Amino acid sequence: TGGNAGLAAAYAARQLGLPITVVVPSSSGPIPVRKLEELGATVEIYGKVWDDANRRAQELAKAEGWVSIPPFDHPLVWEGHSSLVQELKDSLEAKPGAIVVAVGGGGLLAGVVAGLQQVGWQDVPIIAAETLGAHSFHEALKAGRLVTLPDITSVATCLGAKTVAARALECARECQVISQVVEDAEAVRAMEQFLGE
Repeated sequence: TGGNAGLAAAYAARQLGLPITVVVPSSSGPIPVRKLEELGATVEIYGKVWDDANRRAQELAKAEGWVSIPPFDHPLVWEGHSSLVQELKDSLEAKPGAIVVAVGGGGLLAGVVAGLQQVGWQDVPIIAAETLGAHSFHEALKAGRLVTLPDITSVATCLGAKTVAARALECARECQVISQVVEDAEAVRAMEQFLGE
């Protein structure tokens, strides 16, 4: 994980009384590591970016006979995210004009598309936002196939996957997905604006 999915898995493991090892890249920084350890997870720092950490996690799972929990590329993850759209439908008086989704590995995007299909809102456009330097979805859309970035250079390291999930690319064929790539500074300004309100 880059951090967030690992925190969710560590919390669930603690609630279930199960051991968990979370592999994070060095780009995750000390705060997610500390939070993971506070939840009782064993943390291994491996590689520079998520792709490196994921490769190590797969090696550990195979060697130790562990179950691997992917942070974004799995139907159960998408199913969980799809419930967000049902919540939107239950709380809004009319369907939204658009939905903005941050894209890292593409799990949230896949879940939102599934949710839109479940509630009959396939015509609602999705704005898929990425920061330059972590824009593997944008590059895949442009090429019409999966593309692997040479490196993650964005400050949004927790969202950085050098290759987006194949399902995310399929989603762009099923719904109207508009790719929007922004500079790091724009993303930081937007976060500051939302935090200030």
